[in-house]
Amino acid sequence: MSTTKVLNGQCQHCGRHIEFPAEAAGASAECPHCHQTTELFLSAVETDTTDSKAGTKTIIFIVLACVILLGGLGGAIIALKRAKRMADGRTSAHPAAVTNAVPNPFADKSFSATDVILQKASGSSLTHAVGSVKNLSNDRRFSVRVEIELKDADGQVLDPAKDYTATIEPGAVWNFKAMVNAKTAQTARVSAITEDK
Repeated sequence: MSTTKVLNGQCQHCGRHIEFPAEAAGASAECPHCHQTTELFLSAVETDTTDSKAGTKTIIFIVLACVILLGGLGGAIIALKRAKRMADGRTSAHPAAVTNAVPNPFADKSFSATDVILQKASGSSLTHAVGSVKNLSNDRRFSVRVEIELKDADGQVLDPAKDYTATIEPGAVWNFKAMVNAKTAQTARVSAITEDK
């Protein structure tokens, strides 16, 4: 079995293909086609083919890398736009809620009140009216009382629930928890906030 490497070249005169052993590279020989003496060199076509295969692989790799990078960049841009739309939606939803909100009936007294929830104590038959009152003024408020209007399922007004706190600091929130004596109460709302001066 021969271990001699065969190279490809071309005749300098007729340009046709010539095969020769690697040891003969650079020597002169007679062209089997035109019978003129030519030097044996590697064909420029073979060198270009080898280089072009490596070049083609490199180009394919670069193109794939660019496609992956552009895809990632496009995905990041889409995600950022979606996050911005969601943030804008939350921002625009908030002012609309404030605009459509019921006017604060206690603004003239520099108080605001949240909705009231009727909360049953676990393991007990006790019910509390739970909510909060905020001091909107820059002054400490003393002996603040809250009265909660209660109604049954038919809309009949029941005995109110009441709670008290000694002080509310400026801008602070008081979370009240008023005992509900009417067992049939279904709805509750703050009906009055008073302060002893």
